[in-house]
Parts: sequence; structure tokens; C-alpha cells
Amino acid sequence: MLLRRLLGRRWKLVLAGGIIIIVILLIGADIFGDRDGKSTIFKRDAIALNFPHLRGMKELDDVDPADRRREDLFYVPPEPRIGPLFHMTDKNDTKFTFRQNPNWKNSTCPRSLQRKAFLSEEFGPIFRPDTQMVINSKLFNVDEYWRMMPWATPFGYKYKENITYEEVRDVLNMFPADDTIFNFTGRSRPQCITCAVIGNGGMLNGSKNGEEIDRHNYIFRVNHALTKGFEEDVGSRTTHYVFYDRSLVGVKADDYPISKDITYIFVPCRKADFSYLKSIAEGRNKFAVPPENVRIVHPDWMRYVHYV
Repeated sequence: MLLRRLLGRRWKLVLAGGIIIIVILLIGADIFGDRDGKSTIFKRDAIALNFPHLRGMKELDDVDPADRRREDLFYVPPEPRIGPLFHMTDKNDTKFTFRQNPNWKNSTCPRSLQRKAFLSEEFGPIFRPDTQMVINSKLFNVDEYWRMMPWATPFGYKYKENITYEEVRDVLNMFPADDTIFNFTGRSRPQCITCAVIGNGGMLNGSKNGEEIDRHNYIFRVNHALTKGFEEDVGSRTTHYVFYDRSLVGVKADDYPISKDITYIFVPCRKADFSYLKSIAEGRNKFAVPPENVRIVHPDWMRYVHYV
């Protein structure tokens, strides 16, 4: 029983780590610069998988940053809408069918980690940063519910206790209809964005890296993300917090990462998680985060991270 419990937790930890790493790739974070200091034009050779080339990458890279329109650098996503489906393999296994985010745009940073992912011989062919990352009320309907019903949570809505369409719909209606976890409305977005991903294993203890961590544009933390009393080593800022309903078990309420400046990324893993989300939206949860800051991970994206 203990072994089963530990194994049951391990896949959640792996997925949490996968979420953060893929998020950084999606935003094109400036983590590693090109060795020669020059930008590389995006190229894509023919690959075995049956999906089209991503739109606009080469055209965007060919344009000098100074000549790009302001909208390209300070981008406000348009109204969310359900995008087309795409399949990642030549087989008919439906778990490899994912929803595309039609509002996704390539990074404009010439030295981004996203660029390196595209150019990777192994990773490039399976890298789809336009996969829909979050689910919301405008991206959900009866057809979408039944499409995702065959797969168990968090990859769909199948569970030992039936998760109904109404349960999902009612919860999604309580949160913002955004299709991104990034929001630069009302402030300037830098062309290149840097990220810090902070784990909870203790290896930063005594590192004195807090000031360096806090200088990043985005700072990701997950689960037991304690900073109080450890700011000198792990920093004090958090911009994105990835969690599920049991993330804060054993954490004192005074140490909860609560701020109007944090985006909370929730991963539904079971039926009770929808009741948990509802309690947050209604202000009944001791984890009193601003509901307008909550984003819910799309089951398609969880399947993409896990299986692809």
C-alpha cells in the first residue's frame, strides 16, 4: 500500500516538473544564448510526423527587431476561440490528438530556448508550442467534453466517479476566459524573457542565490514553495505557482503563496478538484487566492506533455 501510494505521487511530481519546463519552452525564454552571438534562421526539414510547419517562424526571424510593428512586441491575445485539432503521429490513436491555440505566436527573441527546441534534431519534430495550454469557458462545450471523456484525469475527464459536463462547465464559468497564463496588458513586454524555475529539494540552502532569482521576469514555483525565511537563498518573488488540491498539505497558512501578482496554474487530477476550485472562486477556501488569477490546465496539454 505504501509503495502504491509513493508511485501514485511520483507521476504527479514528474508532470509538475514537465509542466514548468514546457511552459518555459512555450514562452521562448532567454536562458541560453547562441554560442556565436548571432541569431539563427528557423529551418525545418521534412519529418515523419504528419503535422504542418508552424506558421510564421522563418518570416518573423528574417525581420530585424527594430522593424517589427509594436504589436509584435507588446502582444495582447485576442478573444479565445476553439482552434483546430491536430494529430502528432501517423497512427489512429486518439490520445495523440490535441487542440491548437490559434492565438499562439512565436517568440521574437533571437536567442530563446524556444528557438533551440525547434532546431533540436530530436526534440524539434515533436515540439508543438501552439498546443492549447489552458481550458476556459469559451474553449469548452458538450462536444469538447465528450472528446476528452475517454482519458483519465488529468488527461481527460474519465474518473472512477463520473465527472459530469455540468461540473466542468460550472467551474470554468467562475474563472477568467483567458487562453494563456501570460498577461502583459498595460505594461511593456520585453523582447527576451528570462525565467527561474525553483524546486523544493533544499539544494539552494545556503546558496545566496535569492537576489539573482528575483531579477528574472518569470519565477516559477510548485507545491511546497516556501520562501519566508529563505529569501536570501531562494528569492522572495513568485510570478507563477503550479499546484493541485493537495499541494499545500503540511504548509502553514501563513506560508501560502498568496498575492495579486501571482498567476495560479491548477492541474485537476480527480473529481474533488472541481469542488476545490469552486471553493476558491467563492472565497470559501483557506487558500484565498484571487480567482481572476487562476488558470486551469487543459487536458490536451497534459496529454501532450505526458505522452509526447
